[in-house]
Amino acid sequence: MNIPRPALAESPVIVTVAPNGAYKKAADHPAVPLTAEALAQEARACLDAGAAMMHMHVRKPDGSHLLDAQAYRDALAAVRRAVGDELLVQVTSEAAGVYKAAEQMALVRELQPEAVSIGLREIAVPEIPEDELAAFLAWVAERRIMTQIILYDEGDVRRWLSLRARGLVPPGAWSVLFVLGRYSVGQTSSAYDLLPFLAAYDHSLPWAVCAFGAQENACVTT
Repeated sequence: MNIPRPALAESPVIVTVAPNGAYKKAADHPAVPLTAEALAQEARACLDAGAAMMHMHVRKPDGSHLLDAQAYRDALAAVRRAVGDELLVQVTSEAAGVYKAAEQMALVRELQPEAVSIGLREIAVPEIPEDELAAFLAWVAERRIMTQIILYDEGDVRRWLSLRARGLVPPGAWSVLFVLGRYSVGQTSSAYDLLPFLAAYDHSLPWAVCAFGAQENACVTT
């Protein structure tokens, strides 16, 4: 593909590595980093391989998913010792079927991370009144927390755009993540999955993509 040089200059690509997620354990792969020190070693490897950012989960001693401010502080401190400030570390508020929206938002408020990912459909739920959701988003924006809003389909895209259009999302350090194939059969992705997201999006904020399965690299290349 012949892309004009100015287009490349105006569209930097940031490579983010997500080394552990919420579910995989040592039985799935012996190298999955589950402790603070393992995450620190992984951060060094990610930086050396050319990544600019790491998406990080923390775990309980048994390896299961955890949202805990102190566990994040310990892991972030270990990573900083390994890489300094050369790698941006993004924590997650992912529910993983364990945590409720109120708990997720409380974690972000307590931790006040430099960067965080938040699933829109996990916090924009009936049990959270809209004014409470708006107050949380305003709090995040005011503190300039680099917040990546996770969107799973074009319906999520339209909902996010609607929240912004209605003034519930003030200007801040926002970006969005398009997740391809998360709810497809076998959780596999295709580059074609990106098209509905791009058609629904207004391209007003930076966007990123993640994918699953054998075509993951093709999705990212697209």
